[in-house]
Amino acid sequence: MSDPVDNNKGIGPPRKKILCVDDDPYILSTLMRFFRNDEYEVMLASSAEQGEELISRSGPVDVVLCDFRMPGINGIDFLKQVHRTSPDTNTILLSGSIDNQTLLAALADNFLFQFLPKPWCRSQLRATIDAALNR
Repeated sequence: MSDPVDNNKGIGPPRKKILCVDDDPYILSTLMRFFRNDEYEVMLASSAEQGEELISRSGPVDVVLCDFRMPGINGIDFLKQVHRTSPDTNTILLSGSIDNQTLLAALADNFLFQFLPKPWCRSQLRATIDAALNR
């Protein structure tokens, strides 16, 4: 969907990288607005496949926010793959429709840093991102 937006401006240490993956353009736009004043490199992808491509081009990321229900590879399978190839990446699953059994199984596999239900509240998202980046 997009090339990375680097708010670093070449000053200071490298900025933390956040990848947002969701097939809903409104959600991606909302996340971009949420991060617009932060000093992160934010990448947007509209599919897991596009997320994989961005990671392969830009290298490991610090945090991946990913929707559960997407065409093709679902969010859980994508985040498992991210965790296998980059275990230091904190993965956050977003969903408005996931059954408890699927969520509990994903949490038991220890590859998710956190789950956030949609719609999320801004303070909860901020606290989760801050915790993931300071882990």
